[in-house]
Amino acid sequence: MNGAGAESTEIWDARMTLGRAYRILMRQWRWAFEIGAGNRKRGMPPVRFFDFWALYREEVRLAAAYPSTD
Repeated sequence: MNGAGAESTEIWDARMTLGRAYRILMRQWRWAFEIGAGNRKRGMPPVRFFDFWALYREEVRLAAAYPSTD
């Protein structure tokens, strides 16, 4: 889940403007939605809400066990 949902690391550059960062994020999300639309056209059904929710809960459970990055 985190792979497609993670932001491009370049937006954290101190020289990055807020407007440019938002443009990068919107482009990234447009690509994700285009990939999803292409997958649906090829017959792949979207993930059902409760399946997504179960995956999300598992991610939260696993993330709690990760070592601290502070």
